[in-house]
Amino acid sequence: MASKYKHTHKYLKHRYDLFCKLQKLSEVFDLLRITSKQYKKLTEKPPYKVFKVGKKSGGERTIETPTYTLKKVQERLNGYLQATYYFEKTPLAYGFVTNTRNDKDRRDILSNAQKHLNQPFMLNIDLKDFFHSIEVPQVLKVFGNAPFKFQREAVEALTRLTTYRGRLPMGTPTSPSLSNFATRKLDEALQIYAEANSLIATRYVDDVTFSSGNEITVKMLEDIKSLITLHEFKLNEKKVKFYGEKDQKEVTGILLKGDEVALPDSYVSELEQEIEQLATVLLVQNQQGKLNTFWVENHKKHVRGKINFLGYVLGNNSAEKQRLLKLYEQAIYPPPEDFGSYSWRSFHYHV
Repeated sequence: MASKYKHTHKYLKHRYDLFCKLQKLSEVFDLLRITSKQYKKLTEKPPYKVFKVGKKSGGERTIETPTYTLKKVQERLNGYLQATYYFEKTPLAYGFVTNTRNDKDRRDILSNAQKHLNQPFMLNIDLKDFFHSIEVPQVLKVFGNAPFKFQREAVEALTRLTTYRGRLPMGTPTSPSLSNFATRKLDEALQIYAEANSLIATRYVDDVTFSSGNEITVKMLEDIKSLITLHEFKLNEKKVKFYGEKDQKEVTGILLKGDEVALPDSYVSELEQEIEQLATVLLVQNQQGKLNTFWVENHKKHVRGKINFLGYVLGNNSAEKQRLLKLYEQAIYPPPEDFGSYSWRSFHYHV
């Protein structure tokens, strides 16, 4: 997978140096390619779309997505935040961390799970309302402290460009990177505790995993909870899970089987259902002579992304990936006789 990483160490270091040497507000605006007038327009009435989506575990999650102009500014800023965090990352952090070509310390959802292979005992915990729990004062500290140390005006401007309703919004390009900066002190405290107690610890966004060759006790959980509270976060009591020697272990949706990783059977069965649903929708659309909708195109990307992820975990040449990829291709390119009566203008030449 190393070839997918387009950035080099030199490129990231250049961006790190360029961003961290900024001081004045005007320098920040120049780097983000906005004027003071545009800044005022984007921050006086922040342009966000707010909606709710259901959680698999039940309940709803509030999503706040910026409109196009603000999103583009945040994307530019995020490029510099990620480059900076690459050199400032903690040993625990594995989520939303930039990797470089041939990186020997790759950080992603797969390597996060692999850190806990061959460990008989494990504890999974979750940080409650993660992004929303990181409020304006914490973001001000991120931009005001090392490695940035921007002047007050710049600190306040960057905070206003990246927060909404007094906290990090869920649904912006910058929130994951800023959350990594905001949790550095917590990561350091948890790392010290883990080393003192012979634990392996990783954090993938709000999911924190501890594993060990020895039993992980309730007392350890209480110690960890105290550290989380001390650093202004909260433990989600409903998502605490201990694993014993004989338990099937799972980290961020990836199964640990001895010295190998795998995916739950439910991942494959749900993916098969989504491919079947996609095939049905495309067939009906073409029979009715309709063009593909935006939703269908997004669903194609979603399904293909899940297939690629399966290939990343199990191997791109694995029989399972090849089988699902064939089903996907049959869904989007069915034989002509499967279409029935359709308009040639509706045929999707491009995927």
